[in-house]
Amino acid sequence: MAVTVVAVSVAFSILAGYAFASMRFPFKGTLLVVLLAGLMLPYEALIIPLYFGFRDLGLIDSRWAVILPQTEAAQTAPLALSFFAGLRRGGDPGTIAAAALIVAVPVLIMYILMQRRFIQGITTGATKG
Repeated sequence: MAVTVVAVSVAFSILAGYAFASMRFPFKGTLLVVLLAGLMLPYEALIIPLYFGFRDLGLIDSRWAVILPQTEAAQTAPLALSFFAGLRRGGDPGTIAAAALIVAVPVLIMYILMQRRFIQGITTGATKG
């Protein structure tokens, strides 16, 4: 289930990010606000409407009832880490450090792989003319 959630989430995120960044279409601003509002809603506020929607679709007690909601729940890695650390208050510092490493390593790898483009983007916007 986790692989399916990650694959669907990444695919939709890439497609939506590309569309919002490079295309012009009607109601672009309104759709972006609706998308961001959905990201700001607490997950708990969606549980009851999701239950009734899945009940109407006959998806209760199925794998899809687990997979589909997880592809609307978007959290940044640092936010998830802060929730994890908050739950582990007074817990094992090694566990929190391991979680922080899991969050930091993919970002570090992407920076190393894309370093030239990153620096090129910074210097391109820094000069006039």
